[in-house]
Amino acid sequence: MKRTFVVYLVVLLFAFDLAGEEFSEPYQNIKSYIERGNLKTAQESLSDLLKIYPDDAVLQLYQNKLWIAYADSFFQKGSINLALSYYSKVDKEWANNPHVKSQIRKCLNNFKSVSEIQRLPAKMIENTEPTVSTIPSEGILSGLEEIKDQISNVQWIAFLNLGILSILIGYSVFFRKR
Repeated sequence: MKRTFVVYLVVLLFAFDLAGEEFSEPYQNIKSYIERGNLKTAQESLSDLLKIYPDDAVLQLYQNKLWIAYADSFFQKGSINLALSYYSKVDKEWANNPHVKSQIRKCLNNFKSVSEIQRLPAKMIENTEPTVSTIPSEGILSGLEEIKDQISNVQWIAFLNLGILSILIGYSVFFRKR
């Protein structure tokens, strides 16, 4: 009986491990690519996942972090126009990010003359002041709802596995050969 219980317990733990990896692995890969500076691989993985889950809030967050990483690298290399374009992309999606706001101001301060700033699209220049609003956008709310649904699906699988394990243990205890 102990052997049967141990086998069922190992199978259950393995099932939980597989269910947990299914949802966290793509996010962890993208996060580690961004942290290591492997931006091209991160963008490829992120693009594939965004095609499947376009409203996923976590993927949108990683897209913004990726754009910030691109913008920071362009800013360090002195490509102010490219850096400013990436910072403005992030500013549209994540308007209350203080790092992006300060970097946009630095980019605008690095231009030599007023005529260079006037040639920029107005969208890059507007909203460089810090915002006070913390109301999440509809895309983020729908992404959070999707994550909530995924968590409930994982919980359902866990309870199903617990039910199956309980039935198997009960069966082995009550109907075992004597």
